[in-house]
Amino acid sequence: MIERTAILEKHIWDRSSLLVLNLDGFGRVVEANAYALRLLGNDCIGRGFGELLIDFNSLFELGKFQTDNSSAHLLNFSTAEGMPESLKVTYYPCNDGGIVVGEHDVGELQELRTTMLTLNQEQAILSRELQKKNVELQKLNDTKNQFLGIAAHDLRNPISTIITYTDFFLEDEEHLTPDMTEVLADVRSLADFMLHLITQLLDISVIEMGKLVLDKQLLDIVPFINEVVKLNGLLSQKKGIGIEQHYRGNLDSILCDPHKIKQVMNNLISNAFKFSLPGTQVKLLVFAEPRELKVEVHDQGPGIPAHEIDKLFKPFGRTSIHSTGGESSTGLGLVISRRIVESHGGRIGVESVVGSGSVFWFTIPFGA
Repeated sequence: MIERTAILEKHIWDRSSLLVLNLDGFGRVVEANAYALRLLGNDCIGRGFGELLIDFNSLFELGKFQTDNSSAHLLNFSTAEGMPESLKVTYYPCNDGGIVVGEHDVGELQELRTTMLTLNQEQAILSRELQKKNVELQKLNDTKNQFLGIAAHDLRNPISTIITYTDFFLEDEEHLTPDMTEVLADVRSLADFMLHLITQLLDISVIEMGKLVLDKQLLDIVPFINEVVKLNGLLSQKKGIGIEQHYRGNLDSILCDPHKIKQVMNNLISNAFKFSLPGTQVKLLVFAEPRELKVEVHDQGPGIPAHEIDKLFKPFGRTSIHSTGGESSTGLGLVISRRIVESHGGRIGVESVVGSGSVFWFTIPFGA
């Protein structure tokens, strides 16, 4: 049988969590147990004991440490990971050197465990409170969206009535003075903008409430694109801006909600016209990639500063770039477009260089 002393020695040397260092007469480490090697690294062998320490106050003296062995000393070791580790260390002189034994302070460990337990309990309480607040905020947000939807819906009828009456008076031009015609035209323009804003507010409230429903249909791509371009032809002619169409790849059909995708395309194309000068060209590129359809709208506008691009897809986000014809913007069109595209499983983005125009693009997976 193995002797008791041998068992204890083997355990301390191979398995225990005690730091054991054998120092020579010059205070150099000549031997270390397994725990010490793991903690301090294999290169601790041959180094002076003082080199293994982090002496925050520069007060460590090897000679004093070797002679004052009546009690343990709290020392900070520099571990192999570069982090300090505090141990209660005792020096036992023997032969022409000595043995250093270091152990963790049980009281300190218990205090750390208590602190960690307290922090975990506080974190759990805060997490529950945060969940409650999130639920309350979600309810408030839903209430806000419902109110917004109701208000926008109720405002559509009176504004539509204003537009109808304004059109009625504008048709009777022979009984209107030039000033009256100009005022009525301004009223008509403002009413159009208000109706557009209300429609977009309704869209965003529906989207935020998670009630966006897609009516997916198998859509013939090229005829659909031609129809969208035709619908935007009046604005193109009005501003004197040309529009080019380019197709590439196998553009057969795609499964999507045609009304929602038309809304996205109208937004991107109208924005391109809005920020382009007369005499320039807007290019519409439609091409098939391996797994998705990609649509790009290129303009020759002023471009967008890089630090302002993040604003584009946020509600009511606006950049410092102004439209070339004084057109108004709600700041919601791109937000709605992003939600529509993402609900199809696609992506949307922009690439822009100041002075070189912008490219707004989106993709729709063929399996959407």
